[in-house]
Amino acid sequence: MDWVNELIHLLFSAGKIPRDFAFSAAGAGGLACAVSGPFLPENAGVSPEVKAATYHGLAVVEKEGLLTASLILDV
Repeated sequence: MDWVNELIHLLFSAGKIPRDFAFSAAGAGGLACAVSGPFLPENAGVSPEVKAATYHGLAVVEKEGLLTASLILDV
């Protein structure tokens, strides 16, 4: 969850939209990932409405060797 909150912070503090993710490690000990993406244009109109990601409703599902996560954002 800390990782998702870092992405939210990156969006609203630096105006950076994460688009490319290069995962180098994932497991019970944590997640390692390099993130990159474009900067928002000054007229993008993004308002900081998202406060944080929450554990409420968090679900991680494995299907055919792929992991999918669903979560709820606190606005």
